[in-house]
Amino acid sequence: MPTFHFNVHGDQSPAEGVELASVADAKNTAARYVARLLTDQAPSFWEAGHIGLSVSDETGLTLFTIEILGTDAPAIRVEVPHPQ
Repeated sequence: MPTFHFNVHGDQSPAEGVELASVADAKNTAARYVARLLTDQAPSFWEAGHIGLSVSDETGLTLFTIEILGTDAPAIRVEVPHPQ
């Protein structure tokens, strides 16, 4: 069974390997992992504005990445004159 490594961008600790049956299983696992990160680390996500996760095989070859960006829209304050 292949081993996949899940690496959160910016995290310097080495990712542990996880044995999964296929790349499709690794993609599903990665999506659930990122969802948990967003849930557990919502305030720091908005401070940083992004979460990134790369998944590699046992040789270190990156197979795919997930990048989630959060941006605030520019707020434009328009003053509407009040009728008198």
